[in-house]
Amino acid sequence: MHFVLDFGPQVAGGEVRVTGHGTVSAPMPPQWNGVQTTNAGPFLSVTSGGAVLEYQADTTGGNSGSPIIDEDSGLAIGIHTNGGCGGPQGNFGMSFQNPGLLTALASPRGVCIPVPRLTFAYAGAGPPQELPPGGGSFAVTVVEENGWTHASGSGVLHLDAGDGWIALPMTEVAPLSYEVTLPELACGTSVRWYVTADTTLGDDARDPATAPAAWYDARIAHGVDEIIVAEDFEAPVGWTVTGDATDGAWEAGVPAGAGDRGDPTSDYDGSGACFLTDNVEGNSDVDGGATILLSPSLGPAPAGAYLSYARWYDNSTGGAPFQDVLLVEISGDGGQSWQVLETVGPDGPDASGGWRWVAFAVDEVVGLTGAADVRLRITAEDAGTGSVVEAAFDALELAVLDCEGAARTDLNGDGITGFLDLVELLAAWGPCPGGPGCLGDIDGNGTVGFPDLVEILTAWD
Repeated sequence: MHFVLDFGPQVAGGEVRVTGHGTVSAPMPPQWNGVQTTNAGPFLSVTSGGAVLEYQADTTGGNSGSPIIDEDSGLAIGIHTNGGCGGPQGNFGMSFQNPGLLTALASPRGVCIPVPRLTFAYAGAGPPQELPPGGGSFAVTVVEENGWTHASGSGVLHLDAGDGWIALPMTEVAPLSYEVTLPELACGTSVRWYVTADTTLGDDARDPATAPAAWYDARIAHGVDEIIVAEDFEAPVGWTVTGDATDGAWEAGVPAGAGDRGDPTSDYDGSGACFLTDNVEGNSDVDGGATILLSPSLGPAPAGAYLSYARWYDNSTGGAPFQDVLLVEISGDGGQSWQVLETVGPDGPDASGGWRWVAFAVDEVVGLTGAADVRLRITAEDAGTGSVVEAAFDALELAVLDCEGAARTDLNGDGITGFLDLVELLAAWGPCPGGPGCLGDIDGNGTVGFPDLVEILTAWD
């Protein structure tokens, strides 16, 4: 059984009840010992600056630790500690305003397992990784958990498309069902997002639960038409490392550090491995120069190709914090010439650790329209006065995105989405034989399955 706590200041009056498993004595039969009982009585007073509650609800030994429940609200307003109802006096308990109790709750010993109030569900296999362009929308369902009740109309989408978080109220189209309308964003834009909703008691629930410290990454697109390269760095082939750094060179592996020097403790995509600077526990940062990670050829980039990856960068500590940068460059001619794709740092939110997922339209990089041989160069450098520089790189993808939407579900090419497309989908059901992007793999995850069926039914003409 769980109880909802009221941490607000209490006002005497009304009735309270105490339910517990107290002891009994003669003439009560001994088999009643420890049996659950409930007793109610008037709420007499609040003393000791709000920390102590006095009430007349009959209790026995062994009831200490039972919740004190306000009869009107049904909320637990304190913890019963002392019996004794002789004369006009009541028995006593501590309220949730007690300073010592608040300190203990703020620093629990052992494992504290939160009880979810509200959770969230989405169409398909989970939180969407592609969000529709052109002001499109997607559905979010609120699920009431553990006796909590959702406050109608309280759903909010929080979105960051590169300029900071904005709050977008969601439209409740049916009880517990919301539709999220997105702002006009260009196809291929990388965004971060999370959702919130309130209970009727004013508590908010979030997905992810620790947002905004955690969030979901997504890109603006209807889906993926073709995946050209997908690299999780479990077994990278053709990647080379150069540079003049005296320590901290790039290497691929499962992160070994404890995260106490700005280094990642895990990879981004969950495969286990990534590229990172000096993969050892302890002193693992870049020292005395630059370490350069060079990709092999990623192949040609057809029109409409987008490049995405996750990167980690931290230069927030050491002798000269926030002085160095992480430089990511791209070449379309096999490395003969290079263009700056992005410079991370020297300061700002992306220079203090944490995985960041970013995406770029290859056609929009100067000189890379119709690039014949795409390559990447990632440089982490400790220049000048020494500082602690940590970097990592993961989840590389070069893909052609679906920015139109209509053609994704028209599997037989007749201009409409209907029964014949459903037949094509069912015929292709299962893993794509040649990797992601096969006929019917509308969401680009490498398998023709239920999320793709949802796409077909949603777009049915």
